[in-house]
Amino acid sequence: MQTPYRNNNNNNNNNNNNNNKQYSHEQQTLSPSPTRENFDENIKQILN
Repeated sequence: MQTPYRNNNNNNNNNNNNNNKQYSHEQQTLSPSPTRENFDENIKQILN
């Protein structure tokens, strides 16, 4: 009975690691937030 319990723990740890990696990847992708000036410039360029 002990072995399946260990396996479950390992699976949980793997899932947590994957979730953390996913989260940090999203954070990395979204981190450069545009400033207000850049946003205004981009809108002007799109409208022109």
